[in-house]
Formats: sequence, C-alpha cells, structure tokens
Amino acid sequence: KVKGSGYNGIVVQTNNGIVSNNICDDNGTGTGHQGILINGHYITVDGNSSINNKGVGIDVGDSKFVTVTNNIVNSNAQIGIEINSCESCVVDGNILRNNWTGADSDAKIRAGILVQEDTGQFIGGCKDITVSNNDVKGGTNQAYGISVLNPYGPRVSETDPTDRVSIIGNSITG
Repeated sequence: KVKGSGYNGIVVQTNNGIVSNNICDDNGTGTGHQGILINGHYITVDGNSSINNKGVGIDVGDSKFVTVTNNIVNSNAQIGIEINSCESCVVDGNILRNNWTGADSDAKIRAGILVQEDTGQFIGGCKDITVSNNDVKGGTNQAYGISVLNPYGPRVSETDPTDRVSIIGNSITG
C-alpha cells in the first residue's frame, strides 16, 4: 500500500513490467501527481486500487503495449484513467467512480477515461487503443464518462493524428 506520498504513488518508467494488486491512496500534493504513472512498453497494470489521489488515478503516457485491466479507480482529483500519446493499449474491465473531484477546469478533459493526443510533453496521437467493458460512474465535476480528443488545440503534425480507437461495451452512468 502506498499512502500519502508527497508525489506519485507508483511510477514505472521502464519496459516489460507488471503493476498488480497494489493500493495507491491519497498520494501527491498537486494535480501533476498521479496514483500510478506508466511511461514504458509492455506493461500490465492489473487489479490495483487507485483512490483519492491529487492528480490522475492511472496515467499512461508515451507508451506501447500497455494493458490496464480490472482496476478500481475512485475519487481522484483529476481523470480516472488517462491514455496519452500511446500505441496498442487496452483499457478493459475497470471500475471508475466519482473522478475529477478537484476544481472545475477545462471541460474537455474532465473524463472518467480520457484518450488524448498531446501537443506538450508527449507529441503524437494515440493509435490502436481499445477501451472496453469498463464501468464508469460520473462525479461532481466529471463532464464525460469516456472522451477521445486533442484537448490542447491544433495538432503539431497532421501526419500523426489519433487513429483506430475502439470504444466497446462500456457502462456509463451519471
């Protein structure tokens, strides 16, 4: 159990890893601090609880072949699960409740699950992403159950847009 860390709960910035059966609770002091942060390839994130964190519950950025399955992601100050500039990733069978409990900010990114292309830290679109069989329930400031977008304006390159995102069999309730 990782509780009360002043920054991120768990950080994986490598390839070929498993993050499983952990509890990340009340980590971070600001919105840039995540419960679980993944920047790598061939990573499995399965069976974790990421709750009450000051930033994103599970944040996957600039990664390939990551699976995020069977996690409980509740009451985080920002997005529940974020997939940012990634390729060949699966988000399946997760339970998300009452995320985006923080300040009411840019409505475009206030989602339980967000798939986005970034023009900042990681440049490029998401490709071959599957978001399936998740149970998403909204919260006070959450605007969307699942959102796929480019929230920060024009693409840096039209040759690298988000492409081939499948949203299948999810349950989304207010």
